[in-house]
Amino acid sequence: MNITFRLPVVVTAVPGRMRDPRTVVGYVPVSASIPVIEGFDAPVAFSYKSYSGGLGTRHEFRSHGGRFYHPIDAVPSETVSAAFLDHYGYKTSAVADDGLMCGQLLKVREVVRRGKGNREGASTLYPKSFADYAYSLVGSYEFEPILEMPLKGDYEAEIVEQVDAFRRKIEGLVVIDGGFHFPEPEPVLALTDSFGPMCKIRRASEIPGTSIGTGTGREIDVIGYFRLDEEDRMREEARRLTRTDNVSIQYEELEVHDGSCLSAPVEALTLAEAGAAFARYFVTTLVGDGEEEVDAPRRHLLLAESLAALPPQQLTLYQSLARGVAAVRGGGPADELEEAVTRIMDAGPASLEWFHFVFRGNVARQAEGILRRWNDREIGFDADVAASPSPR
Repeated sequence: MNITFRLPVVVTAVPGRMRDPRTVVGYVPVSASIPVIEGFDAPVAFSYKSYSGGLGTRHEFRSHGGRFYHPIDAVPSETVSAAFLDHYGYKTSAVADDGLMCGQLLKVREVVRRGKGNREGASTLYPKSFADYAYSLVGSYEFEPILEMPLKGDYEAEIVEQVDAFRRKIEGLVVIDGGFHFPEPEPVLALTDSFGPMCKIRRASEIPGTSIGTGTGREIDVIGYFRLDEEDRMREEARRLTRTDNVSIQYEELEVHDGSCLSAPVEALTLAEAGAAFARYFVTTLVGDGEEEVDAPRRHLLLAESLAALPPQQLTLYQSLARGVAAVRGGGPADELEEAVTRIMDAGPASLEWFHFVFRGNVARQAEGILRRWNDREIGFDADVAASPSPR
């Protein structure tokens, strides 16, 4: 399906006979061929309802060609435009997430805020129709074609950069049953225990990236990931790790229509949570006990003293943890992470490894449970290569 997207862009240029640059807002046409998939070729694999701010949202994922697809609000047509809206008459500069051009509309919102009720701010905007709208913020604004505006300057590079970013964003975009869908990695059940055991469904954007993250390492952020058809297994692990049967479920109406297509590497991702907690605790203890704020000069001194006294094996072990966490969260093998976590846990409570890497209490007990789960996992012929959490 050939579609022209009218992409909002923001550039700096000198309009017409003006002498000074203005912030110019308009649209550029971006043409793309979007594949169309029949509904029966992409059946619904699973669905569920999540809640945010008391509002329930239903999510539906379709499966096709080894990928999952999630719908977005933007509606396919030969020409797809975006308009900036004054939300329900209130001057909030609200932006609805259409899943497609919301990022560009957020840029426009920042420009609008400069001119809202401010004649001087609005005078720095172009074209005049947009400057007037930004000042009054009434109704909606339809963007004008920026390529037809009399502009001078090196603004073309700004347009190219924004268009290229949008083209990268729509890679993988398809139309299924008359609606836009983006490919998305498999969501998983995430069990936490910060304020009692709680389970929610996490999408890919809510799963940590390849770094060890931030924090003191005094708790394991997620004590268990599970596939969407493993709710019973999640409850069993919650009972083992938290010693209670009461799990707060943060989703409703979970329906898995085809469990055979679920393949997220949940055991490896769970092991990475323990490894990341160990690594964070190691960093925390290098610059204090994590209980109080340490100013920058004092932090540098503590770090220098700690590194000078640190046995080299412990630094090597930290590096293995960091590399192993990055490998697993990037879709790679868990060999180095498994070796590092096992070495730490096997060393025992009286060891240097536990002193540097393991905060006692719940962290130690939960890490033992995570490693036990890892060692008890079912191993297939391809288990030496972790399944990628990202669509390929």
